[in-house]
Amino acid sequence: MGKCSLSAWVILFAASAAPAADPFKVVVTRGETKDGLIVGKLSVNGEAVGTVYERADKHVPAGTYKAHLRYESGKNHVQGPGGVLSKKGDFLIELDTFTAGGKKWEFIQFHAGNKPDHSDGCILCGPATTDEKTKEKIAPETLKKFRLKFYGADKPNSTPEREITVEFKGP
Repeated sequence: MGKCSLSAWVILFAASAAPAADPFKVVVTRGETKDGLIVGKLSVNGEAVGTVYERADKHVPAGTYKAHLRYESGKNHVQGPGGVLSKKGDFLIELDTFTAGGKKWEFIQFHAGNKPDHSDGCILCGPATTDEKTKEKIAPETLKKFRLKFYGADKPNSTPEREITVEFKGP
């Protein structure tokens, strides 16, 4: 085997042996119920991110669930750089479909909102605002921080391969 072949093999082996990106462990710790919403705290890998809300009569059962990243939504729930919300972007966390309590749960997402009618099981991260100059919808601070925790930058140049889990603690 020549030097060139050996070098290529070493590079290929090193690339395939590279560790996967750190897991993305999301925890929703539920607190008091107020005005039809359960108010909770969102953390990622042990670091506080902000306040979240869940509809009191339609919230995910306590437990740990797998999740994935979406890039499109028909409801302008996907976030991009600067917190801009649109139908396409680079950040929308959605729980994988699961069954609990005899019910099929699907399309459970973390998105903007703060009223019971903004959710049918989703996790709300506060109200969106509108940029006065561009008229674009802007994500609430909790949702913007959530995205930054995933990417590490507002304008990432790639999407890390990360295992996403979401744990719900409390009632």
